[in-house]
Amino acid sequence: MTRILPPILPATRFMSVRFGNVLGSKGKRGQGGEVFVLDMGEPVKIVHIAEELIRLHGLEPNRDIDIQFTGLRPGEKLFEEILTSEEGADASCHEKIFIARNSLKYTMPELTAILAEFSAAIQDPSPDSDEKMKQLLRKHVKHYDRS
Repeated sequence: MTRILPPILPATRFMSVRFGNVLGSKGKRGQGGEVFVLDMGEPVKIVHIAEELIRLHGLEPNRDIDIQFTGLRPGEKLFEEILTSEEGADASCHEKIFIARNSLKYTMPELTAILAEFSAAIQDPSPDSDEKMKQLLRKHVKHYDRS
């Protein structure tokens, strides 16, 4: 079954923001098509956040409330690369917000065709559908390197 996408109104503007793990983050402004990258500052260890939250409630870490270390779970990372060196970024009107250089821009017909390819792959019940999806990801997602 082919899915027809609704037409996009000319006044619609699309932007996205690449976040690390941000507490209390809010939306950003743009002209349309930008990918904003935030200067996240220095990383903060989650254990320090947990300890501070415990103290804010008048308790003492590891006396009133234990902090347990469970280790990495499947899919978790120690480092999140928000922007690859190949992409690069340009300054914006705010000193802590950058705009990723998008090397690929697609027209709506191109995006519609790409989405139709993925939609067909998702609905494919054949045994080799996983491999077909990986091929599509390699074809359309820059830097996709899963085997």
